[in-house]
Amino acid sequence: MIESIRERQVPRNPGRGSHASAACGFLLVMGAGGRKEARVRAIIAERGDHPGLVHIFSVLEPCSCYRPWHEKSTGRTFLKPVGGKCLHYYFYLIDPEYGLVYVRVTTW
Repeated sequence: MIESIRERQVPRNPGRGSHASAACGFLLVMGAGGRKEARVRAIIAERGDHPGLVHIFSVLEPCSCYRPWHEKSTGRTFLKPVGGKCLHYYFYLIDPEYGLVYVRVTTW
């Protein structure tokens, strides 16, 4: 299954319209609180449960980020944790062997 997806050459940025020719949709969700599973179940009820890519979600979620920091008073250099947000892509697909699964791809 993974090789067949790789052969399709999933676009680097699926939000640029290349998904329009595919039989799946793309949705930008702001925050992690969206009901992705419920949306996917509704799409499966409409399209059927045949194997393949079901939907792609783009979600902006908080993530751990670090900034290099140097304290002049102590001469110590370290990574300082700071708040940040990362864009995640959730690829929901139906696998013939495992059923409904998703792959989360983190970007910066």
